[in-house]
Amino acid sequence: MSEPRELRTSYELFHVECGPGWKGLYIPLLKLCEVYGIRVMQVKEKFGGLRFYTGGYVDPARAMEEIPPPDLCDIIDAAEEASYHTCEECGTSGVERWDDERKPVYKVKTGRSRTSGWIRSLCDTCREALDQRREAEEAKVRARLAAKESTGE
Repeated sequence: MSEPRELRTSYELFHVECGPGWKGLYIPLLKLCEVYGIRVMQVKEKFGGLRFYTGGYVDPARAMEEIPPPDLCDIIDAAEEASYHTCEECGTSGVERWDDERKPVYKVKTGRSRTSGWIRSLCDTCREALDQRREAEEAKVRARLAAKESTGE
């Protein structure tokens, strides 16, 4: 009989599944989990925000003797909340200005772009660059299809 295969987490298989601009948010979480021996299950972008999932201790024997640090969930929550105001691509964050009701208008907007239904948190510069890349790719595909049609392929 063969040995059972060890199941691997999404993090072990795919590592980080979000843009480089959020490194400042998730790297401290990874280091904290490493210090406490907590298993990281997944790090990804979902609906424009960072998601950081943990799954108990790496060493199962520790699960009975220790409780995870109580502030770990609060720290993860704060990083996830900050991701909505941090560009996933370049890391820009902060308040652009204050509106008439003294509410912040952030440099980063969470939402869809003109070329995609995917919800992402991006600054205007990165969102425009993304849209331009997609439009250029679409134009190339249309040109190839038109060339095939004209040659009868």
